[in-house]
Amino acid sequence: LGSVVVMKYILFSTLWISSVPKKYILFLFSCGSVFIFSMVLIAPYRFIRLTTFMDPWAHRFDSGYQLTQSIMAFTRGGWTGTGYGTSMTKLFYLPESHTDFLFAVLAEEWGVLGATSIILAFLIIILRSLYHSMKQFEAGNYFESYLIFGWSQWVFVQVIINIGATTGLLPTKGLTLPFLSYGGTSLLIHSVAFGIILRILYHSMRDNIYE
Repeated sequence: LGSVVVMKYILFSTLWISSVPKKYILFLFSCGSVFIFSMVLIAPYRFIRLTTFMDPWAHRFDSGYQLTQSIMAFTRGGWTGTGYGTSMTKLFYLPESHTDFLFAVLAEEWGVLGATSIILAFLIIILRSLYHSMKQFEAGNYFESYLIFGWSQWVFVQVIINIGATTGLLPTKGLTLPFLSYGGTSLLIHSVAFGIILRILYHSMRDNIYE
C-alpha cells in the first residue's frame, strides 16, 4: 500500500503541472483516496499501524515496539551522536534497522547534526532537479522535464514518508530511504533513474539550452 501511495503522488503531481484540466485530476485523486482509505479499513494490520503511531508508548511491547525503539535511538544520539558504528539500537533492538528504519540508526550514530545534513543533501537534490525540470520545460523538452520532475517527487515523497515513519510523525510504512537503505532494488532503480537524468543534463549543457 505504501508503494501505491508513492506512485499515486508521483502520478498526480506530474499531472498537476501538465496541461490536463484540474477538475479531472481532482476527480481521479478523490477516487484514488477512497480506494486507499478502503484498503486501510479492510486490513486490520494497516488500521493498527495507522492508530499506533498516535500513541506508540501505549503499545511499546507489541505494535508500537518498532517506533518506540526508533524514538529511543534519536534520543540516545543527541546533537553529535554516539559515533560511527556504535549504535546500540541496531543490535537486535530495532527491526529493519538496515532498511526502513536506517535513518534512526544514522541519527543515533551521527546525532542531530548528521541527520540534518542528510536531509539537506536530499533537499539540494530535489531543488536542483526542480530547477532543471523548469529549464527543460522552457526549452520545449517536455518529456525530459516531466521525467526529471517525476523523479524529484519520487525522492521527495519517499524521504518524507521514511523519515516521518522513523520519527513518529507518520504511520509506519515499509519504504526505503533513497540511496541509503540496504536493498538491491531500491538502490538500483534510483541509481539508474539518476543516471538517466545526469545524461539528459549532459546533453543539455552540451547543446547550451540553458542560455
